[in-house]
Amino acid sequence: MKKSRSCLGVFVCLALICCTGVSSADLEAGFQSPPDSARPMTWWHWMNGNISKEGITRDLEAMNAVGIGGVQFFDVGDAGRGIPRGPVDYASDAWYEMVSYARQEAERLGMDISIHNGCGWSNTGGPWVAPELSMKTVVWTEQQVQGGGVQNLTLKQPEAKHDFYRDIAVLAFPTPQDELSGPLPNPLSVKRARGPEDENVPGGPFRLRWWTMKSGASGGKHYRIPYDRREAPAGAVIPLDKVVDLTAMKDPNGNGLTWDVPAGNWTVVRFGYTTTGHHNVASSPAGRGLEIDKFDKAAADFHWNHLIQRAIDNDAGQPLSGVLIDSYEVQHQNWTEAFPAEFEQRCGYSILPWLPCVTGRVVGDVKKSERFLWDYRKTQSALQGENYFGRFAELCHQNNMKLYIEPYGSGMFDSFEVARIAGIPLGEFWIDRTVWRGTSKLVSSASHLDGEKIVAAESFTSGGKTSWKDNPYSIKAIGDLYFTHGITRYYYHTSAHQPWDETVVPGVSMGRNGIQMHRNNGWFSSAGAYFEYVARCQYLLKQGDFVADFLYAYPSSPKNMNEERHRIKPVPPAGYDYDVTNLDVLSELKVRNGRIVHASGMSYRVLVIPESHYSVSWQRFLNDEENGFPGYKGNEPRMELETLKQLKRLADAGAVILAQRPVATLSLHDYQKNDAALRQITDALWGQKKVRALSELDSVIAELNLQPDFEAGAEDLPYIHRRTKDGEIYFVSNQENSTRQVSPRFRASGKLPELWNPLTGETQKADNWKILPDGRTEVQFELGPVDSMFVVFRQPTQSTGESTPPKTWREVASVSEPWTVSFDRMGPETPIRLEKLMPLNEHSEEEVKYFAGLATYKTSIDLPASAFESGKSMKLDLGQVAIIAGVRLNGVDLGSAWKPPYQLDIGPAAKPGQNELEVSVATLMCNRLIGDQHYPEFEGAPKGYNTTTPEWLTQGKPLPETSQRKTLATHPHATRDDPLMPAGLIGPVVILVEGKPVASPFASTETDRKQ
Repeated sequence: MKKSRSCLGVFVCLALICCTGVSSADLEAGFQSPPDSARPMTWWHWMNGNISKEGITRDLEAMNAVGIGGVQFFDVGDAGRGIPRGPVDYASDAWYEMVSYARQEAERLGMDISIHNGCGWSNTGGPWVAPELSMKTVVWTEQQVQGGGVQNLTLKQPEAKHDFYRDIAVLAFPTPQDELSGPLPNPLSVKRARGPEDENVPGGPFRLRWWTMKSGASGGKHYRIPYDRREAPAGAVIPLDKVVDLTAMKDPNGNGLTWDVPAGNWTVVRFGYTTTGHHNVASSPAGRGLEIDKFDKAAADFHWNHLIQRAIDNDAGQPLSGVLIDSYEVQHQNWTEAFPAEFEQRCGYSILPWLPCVTGRVVGDVKKSERFLWDYRKTQSALQGENYFGRFAELCHQNNMKLYIEPYGSGMFDSFEVARIAGIPLGEFWIDRTVWRGTSKLVSSASHLDGEKIVAAESFTSGGKTSWKDNPYSIKAIGDLYFTHGITRYYYHTSAHQPWDETVVPGVSMGRNGIQMHRNNGWFSSAGAYFEYVARCQYLLKQGDFVADFLYAYPSSPKNMNEERHRIKPVPPAGYDYDVTNLDVLSELKVRNGRIVHASGMSYRVLVIPESHYSVSWQRFLNDEENGFPGYKGNEPRMELETLKQLKRLADAGAVILAQRPVATLSLHDYQKNDAALRQITDALWGQKKVRALSELDSVIAELNLQPDFEAGAEDLPYIHRRTKDGEIYFVSNQENSTRQVSPRFRASGKLPELWNPLTGETQKADNWKILPDGRTEVQFELGPVDSMFVVFRQPTQSTGESTPPKTWREVASVSEPWTVSFDRMGPETPIRLEKLMPLNEHSEEEVKYFAGLATYKTSIDLPASAFESGKSMKLDLGQVAIIAGVRLNGVDLGSAWKPPYQLDIGPAAKPGQNELEVSVATLMCNRLIGDQHYPEFEGAPKGYNTTTPEWLTQGKPLPETSQRKTLATHPHATRDDPLMPAGLIGPVVILVEGKPVASPFASTETDRKQ
């Protein structure tokens, strides 16, 4: 299923010159004060039935107060995370009442709310799913029979999980010579097949046990599946015309048949299907059950009507804006009741005589068997796309809702096609940068080609012990990096619902997972400036259209695309951006003025069909000289004939294309005729150099005189470029924890460069810039530690440059007075006095040493009159802060600082003489969690709180006042031996005033300051 698309022919030309976007004035106003639609969102996990209305209200009010615009809520079970079972069972009347209440509160607060499509985080199932509607897999039993007369055969029924089994067929074939010593072991009855390392070593029967992966059998993963280029020995091949269908000969109960067996050795296989038995992942007990059949639209309808429609139909509160399908993590299926008919309709031949391939055998020859398995996987991919993802999209549309999908995981589907089915696709990135790193590029590319401005991501997921150390500054670099991958909306992972009394902190978490983006995290309520920064970025990054030079269209394969720049072959050169897609998109492209254009308005200079790459286990197998198969190694590019015809159409129209020359088609149907047609077309395209080799990418760039869109020399500065009807918007990110003077070059000319600072909302003309001889614009500016900047070109200019001396700053006062420090409830009841600033975690008093929360520092500053020179800016430099500081001077709120340099403008509030300074610092929760490990557990609570809940907790009472502990956590986040983190205002605190300017680095006889 694809979204409906307009005809390309009537508006492609307009798409090239008209980019969407607001007016220039409105753009700036929206950047300075972002609309609610630009706010980040969060996942909101209701954990194991621990839900309360009081907690719902407090959670949503806290999110709304700091600038989070909405939630996608999940119901997740304990899943080994030590969370006791709460009183509200999933999908019970009480649970639906909580859903309705959450919708009412979202409406009151003007927040968006959407729902996950089932219990747990993956994928779609529950106890209401009977085996008949569950995921199904092919199973079989087999026996060898000596021919030569009529025999009554007993057919052993294959495995039946959950007492569910249905027959497919009974097939017989001459037993391959290399199996005469014994039957081929059923690969599903031995250890789970995970990769080619499960291949039998050479010397035994020619077995292709890992071919079960290629058939989509349970347990395999299908990232990249190379073709087997070996030749099977004659004694290992089953002739297609010798496969006999005995299905009609079965007796009524299906367990036996009478057959006049021809002479020779025969193998009889009884094929059937059963449920895979897979349950939804991480569900609570009340929501755990079988996964629905992903190939059967009726199963999707049943689940929707049983579960989701009830939540939709309740008209209380804010309507649910959408339904989310999380990443696919429930293994595979390779059958459904209608599969034989679907296969024949789509592929043009019967599946039955080829079923022995599913057992790891060769029918016809290896090449034909590979082609059949391709058709088999392709049918599975189509059915899952249409009847699962596509059906959910239809049901969402019928209910005026968006479908959110994370279109990747372990399933047999085309990730790019599924991303386009989604109303809003989500990628995923983790704090440790190691998981699903390419998914953001995948979903942003799909959105670019469909004209969608919202590109979402499950953001800042984590799985270690860092969750209570993470904070806005520590996560900023990774968040900015994925902005440059095309993300325009964060969904934080995660905000666990807090159902208990407000004194129970940090309370519930999703085990060790997530960034703890909720009200019980000590810095959360102080982080409004950070969320405003995110909203400014997300607002501006949705304007106009993405700018890219290359479109990478991957060879057809039901697969998961997870493309990072360094893994693509050929690698896109630095300074050039790209989108990824599949070859189905070629039919939607045309060529105008040498550019490859899409109906959405996206256009590219070069189309690249990259080389496929394989998963690590495949690569290890292919490169193993000792145990591998040399004839198996190497890439053999293949392409569907219709795809090649589209490629020819584009090449004939003048498109610049790079690709490997395909050697064969993919499908078994009419393959000889199609291969002949393919050779004719490839001779014309590659023979006449209408399509260039992948190795020629650099040469093609030079021939096109295609300058880099962005160039920063040796500096590592991730960027992204958007184009509006008025100009160009570049986002540039400093990934280092140090201040840098940068001079990037932009493919923009004739317009004045402006610097738009998303930290403050300030916009100004760039002070130092020049037009280069190649027509690009070089702009010099400063980026602080993990800073980012928008460089905007929108105002026409005749100038060729600007050279302005940069500001300098001089210290006019330092704060050396003693400080009075007061604490919220997790610290000392009375204020303490500090003669000089120090990290609170180094204090001798335990209540200070282990403090987590808000510490308020007060002192006086004596400012000399000489500091107040006319027209000079003045700012407060707080030195080191751990971790967020809010500042008041003489009673005036000056805002907050959440990243270095911790500096704020104090001009509006400062005065000569004595000034009263108040600095409120939000600290990290981890120190108190570590400290509490030195004190006894709460009475009545087992260690870890993983079996029962203390009675006082279930009654909604506060933490016991008699305990030395000030925290209760549902997961053991810390040990007593963990190191404490820096905490508080550490300084030094000084006052800075604008000093004398220094010479501009851009000053020259050719480039003077110009107006």
